[in-house]
Amino acid sequence: MAEDATVEGIDIAGVAKTFDMARKTVDAYAPVLGAAFEKKYGAHVLNYYTWPSQMFYCNSADQGPRGYQGQEGPCAGHLAGRSGRGARRHGRDNSRSAMSCPALQRGTVDCGITGTMPAFKAGWHEVTSHVLKLPVGFSVSFTVVSLATWGKLDDKTKAFMESAVKGQTDQWWKTIIDEDTMGLNCTTGLANARSASRASSSGRAGRGRRGRSSRRP
Repeated sequence: MAEDATVEGIDIAGVAKTFDMARKTVDAYAPVLGAAFEKKYGAHVLNYYTWPSQMFYCNSADQGPRGYQGQEGPCAGHLAGRSGRGARRHGRDNSRSAMSCPALQRGTVDCGITGTMPAFKAGWHEVTSHVLKLPVGFSVSFTVVSLATWGKLDDKTKAFMESAVKGQTDQWWKTIIDEDTMGLNCTTGLANARSASRASSSGRAGRGRRGRSSRRP
């Protein structure tokens, strides 16, 4: 499923630039993917949701996408990997271990792609100097139930489940959008939340690699 073009089509790397665009893309493409899930995987899709937007985190000056050509770094996702191919010097390091702070700190990779809040929680702001505020993707995910199970439910139960999931889905998108902003603010030092203040006072978010600040707007 990871390289199923039909599944990848709901979150093509670099197409949506905002969560609003991503949500509209999901809503428009949902019927296509829903039919594919039923036919290929015997599953009924209940909802689609997102994760924090994925961006480039690098140890080079922010010169736009062209400025990252010739840099080496891992890319998340099949199509995201294609879109980020210019940012990988040899395309040889696409493992999970290369996404870690030690790899970025040692210079094993020049750049990495991950979500805004995951980047902050993993301490990427301590081992990189720049973030390119250009979403590569939104890691659109989904909740499914097997058609065999779904077919055993009566119409009243199905309607209840779909109504409940819809309400939760709207809240999930809102929560992730808020978390995305907070993650980017914490990473760049723009946060004014209490959690960011605690991180700053402890020195975690205040110093970058080789003793210089990595918090840049």
